[in-house]
Amino acid sequence: MNDGTEIIVNRCEIKGNKNHETIGAIIKKADALIKDSKIHNHLMGGVLIWGCANHNIKIMNSKILFNGKCGIHCVGEDGSPIIESNKIENNNGAGVKIGIANKARVVRNEIKLNQQGIEVISGDPFIFHNKIDKNYSDGILCKCHEELRSDGRIKSNDISGNKENGIHCSGYKNYCKIEQNTFIGYNKKAGVKADNGAQIVVYKNNICKNLAQGVLLVETSSGYIEKNNINENIKANIAFGGNNSVNTFIVDNKIYGGRCEGIFVIEGGEGWIIRNSIYENNDGIVCITSIPEISKNSITKNKSNGKLTKNEFIIIFNYFKRDHDFEGFKTQNHKQSDH
Repeated sequence: MNDGTEIIVNRCEIKGNKNHETIGAIIKKADALIKDSKIHNHLMGGVLIWGCANHNIKIMNSKILFNGKCGIHCVGEDGSPIIESNKIENNNGAGVKIGIANKARVVRNEIKLNQQGIEVISGDPFIFHNKIDKNYSDGILCKCHEELRSDGRIKSNDISGNKENGIHCSGYKNYCKIEQNTFIGYNKKAGVKADNGAQIVVYKNNICKNLAQGVLLVETSSGYIEKNNINENIKANIAFGGNNSVNTFIVDNKIYGGRCEGIFVIEGGEGWIIRNSIYENNDGIVCITSIPEISKNSITKNKSNGKLTKNEFIIIFNYFKRDHDFEGFKTQNHKQSDH
């Protein structure tokens, strides 16, 4: 389907085979609707969409299965294809891959058993109301190409059971917004991870029962974390630190039921931990050589410690080199009230 074409593909099966390097459908600068169809077993990918802002492209109610490379690949600056109500499964690569400056809308799909559920490379997609589960690495991977920014919006999804992180944001100029997701849980690593300078917003999500941290901000990354329920993660419910942590705000969250720390900060700058309810974790707040502003929090019923305040210091050398397993470390009990 080339420039200037208008086409509707309805109730079709487009099948590849193991002997030919085919793509199921290529849509290049055209108006197209693929509906109630099945595209499967293509070695080079299920659908390639090369769109522009003035083209209407929709893939709806279709099955995109068992393709190589990726299931659906969206490229083209300011292209805004709609990918809605599809089953995107068992593709050898991302279920949906979104390229530079593309504004794809990925809505109400079932995306599972792919290498990544959705991969975004310096794109600006709207990812809404999908079920993204059981993928073989990250549920959603959002990364930056060189210094091109990414402004993806990830809202109201169920992201669970992925073999690495639920959502992984990576790269300087990554400003991904993660908001109101109904469930980010049971992932094998973190629920939400940011690294390599990403600066993310995490707002009003339910993040629970991940096998590593609930929210992990790796050194050089930062986040604005507000009004989330973050609970019952195996490692810290929230962990952050490093030079860029001065840009981290943790505000008005419910942080509870963690097997380790409610909030863990290591070698961090002046981050902000304000008005959170932190309860029934093993430790409330643990700070290692860090000086965050801690104020107006409710810190109660934690099994071991309440918090380490700004005016208290723990200096530990060559002890915390391992990846965040602090079961062997206990400080003295601290008073469970705010300073």
